[in-house]
Amino acid sequence: MLLSTAVFLPILAVFLKLETIGSLEVADDAMYDEYKEYVLLVSDVQEHYKASSVIIVYAGDDESIHTTTLMMRLTREFSSKFVLSLSLNYTDLTQHYDHYRTRIVRPLFVVFLNSASEVRMFQKASQRFEISYPFWLVIFAKPTLRTCYEPTENYFNVAFDTEMMVKCYGDPILREWYSLKEDSITVHDLAHWDLLGRLQPKTTKSLYERRHTLAGKNLRIATVKDSPFIAAQQGPLSGLFATILEELSSTLNFSMSIAYKEDSYGIYNESTGVWTGVIGRLDRKDVDLGVAEFTMTAQRLDSVDFTQPIMLSRNHLYMRQPDGSALQWSAYFKVYTIDSWIALQGMSTLTWLVITYMRALIREKPIPPNHFSENYLSIWGIYCQQGLPEFPSASPMRIAYFTILVTAVILLAVYSACLISYLTVTSPSLPFSNLHEFAKDGTYKLIAFQQSADYDLFATSKDLVLKRMMKQMLNREYLPQTMMAGFRKACENKIAFYATEAVKTQISARIPCDLVYLESGRIDSLGMTLTKRSQYTGVINYHLQKFKDVGIMNRLRSRVYMKVTPSDNKYNPVNVRGIVTILLILGIGVVVSIIILIAEILIQRVHKGKENQKLMSTCKNQIVVTKNALITTFVLLFSIGNRALQIDPEDYVPFLSDVQEYYKSSGILFLYDDDSDYFQTLSNLGIFFKLLSDRGILSQAIRFSKIREKYDLSRNVQNLFVVFVTSRSNFDNFCLATWDHDMSYHTWLVIFADSVEAEVNEMCLNPSGNPFHLVFNSRMIVRCHNEDWIRKWYSLQENQTEVLDLAKWNRKLGISYKNKNYYESRYDLMGKTIRIATHTFMTSSTNGKMSGFLEDILQELENFMNFTVARVREEDAFGKWDKEAHRWTGLIGSLTNREVDLVVAPITINKFRLRFIDFTMPLLLSKNRIYIKQPDGARVQWSAYFKAFSISSWSFIALVLIAASLMTALIRLIVHETKVLQLSLNYLLENFIRVWGIYCQQGIPEFPSSTSLRLAYFTMLLLTLIIWAIYSASITSYLTFLSPSLPFSDTEGFVRDGSYKLIVLQNSSDQDIILSGLDPILATFQPLLKDLDELPKNPHSGFLQVCDERVGFYASEAVLKGVSGYIPCTLTYIETGQFECLALALRKRSPYITLRKLEDNGVVKKLNNWYFRKVDNAVESTHSPIGIWGVAPLLTIFATGLAMSSLVLLLECLNTNL
Repeated sequence: MLLSTAVFLPILAVFLKLETIGSLEVADDAMYDEYKEYVLLVSDVQEHYKASSVIIVYAGDDESIHTTTLMMRLTREFSSKFVLSLSLNYTDLTQHYDHYRTRIVRPLFVVFLNSASEVRMFQKASQRFEISYPFWLVIFAKPTLRTCYEPTENYFNVAFDTEMMVKCYGDPILREWYSLKEDSITVHDLAHWDLLGRLQPKTTKSLYERRHTLAGKNLRIATVKDSPFIAAQQGPLSGLFATILEELSSTLNFSMSIAYKEDSYGIYNESTGVWTGVIGRLDRKDVDLGVAEFTMTAQRLDSVDFTQPIMLSRNHLYMRQPDGSALQWSAYFKVYTIDSWIALQGMSTLTWLVITYMRALIREKPIPPNHFSENYLSIWGIYCQQGLPEFPSASPMRIAYFTILVTAVILLAVYSACLISYLTVTSPSLPFSNLHEFAKDGTYKLIAFQQSADYDLFATSKDLVLKRMMKQMLNREYLPQTMMAGFRKACENKIAFYATEAVKTQISARIPCDLVYLESGRIDSLGMTLTKRSQYTGVINYHLQKFKDVGIMNRLRSRVYMKVTPSDNKYNPVNVRGIVTILLILGIGVVVSIIILIAEILIQRVHKGKENQKLMSTCKNQIVVTKNALITTFVLLFSIGNRALQIDPEDYVPFLSDVQEYYKSSGILFLYDDDSDYFQTLSNLGIFFKLLSDRGILSQAIRFSKIREKYDLSRNVQNLFVVFVTSRSNFDNFCLATWDHDMSYHTWLVIFADSVEAEVNEMCLNPSGNPFHLVFNSRMIVRCHNEDWIRKWYSLQENQTEVLDLAKWNRKLGISYKNKNYYESRYDLMGKTIRIATHTFMTSSTNGKMSGFLEDILQELENFMNFTVARVREEDAFGKWDKEAHRWTGLIGSLTNREVDLVVAPITINKFRLRFIDFTMPLLLSKNRIYIKQPDGARVQWSAYFKAFSISSWSFIALVLIAASLMTALIRLIVHETKVLQLSLNYLLENFIRVWGIYCQQGIPEFPSSTSLRLAYFTMLLLTLIIWAIYSASITSYLTFLSPSLPFSDTEGFVRDGSYKLIVLQNSSDQDIILSGLDPILATFQPLLKDLDELPKNPHSGFLQVCDERVGFYASEAVLKGVSGYIPCTLTYIETGQFECLALALRKRSPYITLRKLEDNGVVKKLNNWYFRKVDNAVESTHSPIGIWGVAPLLTIFATGLAMSSLVLLLECLNTNL
C-alpha cells in the first residue's frame, strides 16, 4: 500500500501540474498571441547583433501564475528557434547583472514596457548597473507611451557606446539610442521591420562610423611625469603618445585637460587593496584617460581598460658594458693566423741573410765582429719604424732597403688596421648569456621601475627563474622612480635594470654609459589606459586601428619616435670644443716663444728654456641598440526517452547548477529523443526551464536529430546541455546521433537514470567498445544513476572507451574534484602513432632527419605524452587556399585532407587558417623584416676623410698653419737662422712649406740652434703629434662604424625606390596577406613582388636569392635565425612593424592539442634560449684573423724587391770584374 501511494502521488502531482499548465494556456492565449509577433522581432534583432542568447526582462511578481506561464511559453518558443533564453524581473536583473556579465558573451536583453510605471521601474533599475555590456531591445508595447518618440532626457542612463534598439508601438522603424551628453539622448533611425520584409537595416555603416564625434566633450587625462614617450613637465604635452592623442582629438572632436601628473604608472597594494599612480586615478574614476606607455597585464585588466597596443617592445636586462673586453695578451697575435706569422718570420729571416750576404760582397765598410746581430737589429728596426742610421750608397743595397721599407709600411698598416678592428668588435665579457645563468651567477643585483608592471612580474611570478631573480632585487625603497634613474643605476657596477627596448631606445642619448643586455624572451604590449568599461574604449580603439590601416600610425612614429636601423649609424665629427686643449697648447707655445725671443735679444742669446707638454685624446662612441585563449565549449546533453520519465527535475537541478557553476558555463541546452512523447517532454522541459530560470541560468532544448546541424559556437560559448539515458532505445538513439558527429566539439554530460535496464546500467559502469564514438580529447562526464562519483570518458582507440574517476558530488558539499584540470590525468597516449608532415627545409641534407628547435619540441612531446612519430609527408610549401578548387595545398592541405595529424613546421597563425586547422600555443613571436644583402663596401666618398673634424675645426687648423709659418719666418729672421735679410714671398712660401712638412710628418732638414726657434718647432711638433693622433683615431672610428649605404631606411622608402624586387616564401601566409591587400602597408609591396614561379620554396633558397640578386626577402626574424649558419653573405634589414605568431598545426578540433604543460614546466622557454640567442647582441661579436692569402701581396712585393736587388748586385759584380 505504501509503495503504491509513493508511486501514485508523484504521478498525480505531475498530472496536476500539467492540468494547471493546460488551463493557463487557454487563459493566456490572448496575451501570448500579442507577444508572438515580438518573438519574430526579437529573433531578427538577435541575428542582427549576433547575440549569444536572449534574456527577457519583465515587470511583475515572479510568483504570478500568469507571468510564469507566459515566460515559459516565450522561452519554449525561443528554444524552438535554437536560441538560448532566460526570463527575469527587474529585481533579479540588478542582483545578477554582474554574474551574467562574467558568464555570457553579450546577450540580447529584451524589455517590454506596457505602462509609465514600468518605464520608471526600468529607469530606476538601469541606474544600478553599467548598461553598455549587453545589446538592448526596448519595446514600447502601448501607444500611450509618447516617451518612445520624443525622449526629453536620458531615461535609461545610456552611454556613448550603448547599443540599444528601440521599437515604438505600431511604428516599423527601429531606432538606436545613445548619449553624447549625460542628460540627453541622441536618436538615429537604424532599421525597418515588419512581418513581411522582416528586418532591413537603413545603413551599412558600422557602429563607430555612425558615432564619429564626441561633440566637443572634455576628457580628463593623467600622465606620468617622467615617461620617455610623453613630455609632461611643463607646457603642452609632447612626444609620441601626445601626438597620437592630438590626432584622436582632432578626428573625434573632443578636448582634453591635464588633471593629474603622477610620479608612477601604478601598482596594486595588496595590503590596502588600492592602486597607486595613474592606474589608481583611473580606478577611482578621477580621470578618463591615462596617457603614457602602459604595459598590458592581466592584473591591470581587472581594474582598467587598455587601448589596442600602440607598440610592441622586447624586454631586456640591461647592464653596464664591462670596462675593457677582458683582452688577453694573446689577442695581439690573433690579427694574423699562425701560418701568416710563420711566413712573416721567415721573410724577416731571409731578409737578414740576404742583406748580410750583400754587405759581405760589396764591402762598403769594414765588417765588424757583431756583423750578423747588427744587420738583424737594423732590419728589425725598420719593421719597428726606427729607420736607418745611414742610407747605403750601393744600388743593390738601396733597392733591398727600399723593398724592406715598403713592405714594413704596408705590413704595419695592415696590422694596425686589423688590430683596431679586432679591438673595436671585441665583445664585453659577461659571466652569463641568459636569465637562467644570470640568476645562477648571483653576482649582479636586479632593479626594475619602482611602481610598474615590470616589478610586479618578478614579485608575483611563479616561474622558478624569475622567483630566483626576485631574491636579487634591491629593496623597494632603493628602486628607481624614473626610467632615467634606472639606467643611471645600471651604469653602476654589478646592477642590472629590467626595462623595455622601446624605452631604452627613446632615452639612449642621455644614458651616461654603454650598455649590454640579455634577452628575457618577453614582449610587452604598450598602450594607453581608460577607466574600466569606459564608454570611449571602443571608439578610440576603432580609430587607432584606422590610423594603422592607412599608415598614419607609422608616420607619427617616424616623426616622433625615430627608429634606428642598421643603416642609421652615425658618426659625430670633432668640433671646436674638442680641440680647445690643442689650441691652448699652441697659444702657450707661441707666447712662451715670443717671450724667450725678447729675452734673447735683451741678454745676448742667453738660452735655457723650459718645456711644457700636455697630451689629451677623446673618443666618443654611441651604440643605439633597437601573448588565445582556447574557449572550451562545455555541452551537457539532456535526452528524454520514449517512455514516461520517472525523474524529478528538482532532484537534478542542484546537481546541474553545481556543474554549471564550476565550469562557468553561460547556459544549459537540453537535447531530447525524437521518439519521445512530445506533450510529456515539453511539460518536463517547462519545469526545468522554470527551475533553472529561478537560478538565473539560461536554457534551451533541441532534438537528437538537430545535433547533426551546424551549431554556431561563436555566439554560444561554454554552454551546458542535459541527457538522461532512461531506456535501451534511448541509449541506442543517442549512439546513433553521435555516429557522424565530432565528439570533441562539446563537453558531454550523460546521466544514466535509475529506470534503465540492467544491461544499460552495466554499460554505464563498464562500457564495451566505443558506443558514443569518443576521441582522445572528448569531454564527456558520466554519472551512473544516483552514484556520488562522476567519471570522465574518452578514447585512445576507436573501439575502446577509457574511464577515469573525475569528482564526487553530494547536495551539501557540491562537487569535489579529484583533478581540477580535466586533462591533468590524460596525457598518456600509450604508444599511439601520430602521423606528421614536415617542410623540406627542416630536413638535413646529410642524414635526411629533422633537426632544430621544433624537432626538439616534438621529442619532448613524444617523451611526455608517450606516442611515436611516423613521418608520412614532406612538402616544399606551407600551404595556399586554392579559390577555384576550394581546397588547401601544401602542408595545410595534408591536414585538411586528414592525411596527417600534425605538421611540424613554423606555421603562421592567422584568422583564415583557423577556420580550417588548429594550432598549438604560439611557440615563437617574431618580427617580420625585409632582408637585403649588405652592399659591398660603404660607398666612402672623398669628403668622408674630412669628416673627422668639423668645418670650424678645419678652419682653426688652417689659421694655425698660417700663423705658425709667419711666426717662424719672423723668428728666423730676427735670430739670423737664415741667410735672407728681409721678408719676401719666396721666403714666406719656404717657411709655409717647412711648417706644412712638419704637419705632414716630414720633419725639418736641420734642427735650429736658437732656443726660441727650438721651442716654436717643438710646440708645432707636439701639436702635430696630437692632431694626427686625434685624426687617426677619429677617421678609424668613422670608417669602422660606417654603415652599408642603402638608398632607403623604411618600407615607404623601399617601395618608392623601386630598384629592389621583393620575394616571399611561395604558398605562405606572407604571400597571401600581400596579395590580399587587406593590410594597406603590405599591399604597397604588390608591384615589387616577383612572379609566383620565381618565389623561393624554402627559406634557404630565399636568402640565396638575396645574396645573388637585387631583391629584398620579406621573412620573419625566427626564419633567419633558423638558417643563419648557411647564408653565404652578410645581410642588413629594414623593419616593417609587422609581427607574427608561429606554431605547430593540427587538424581542426584535433585530439592532441596539449602543449601547455611544456610551457608551464619551462621546457619551451629553455629550448627557445638554446636555439634563438640574439645574433646582434654584442656578446656574440667575433673577429676573423688574416690568413696566409691575406699577406700574399706583401710577400710578392718583398720577393720582387729582393730579386731586383740581387739582379743589380749581380750586374755590378760582373761590371767590376770586367
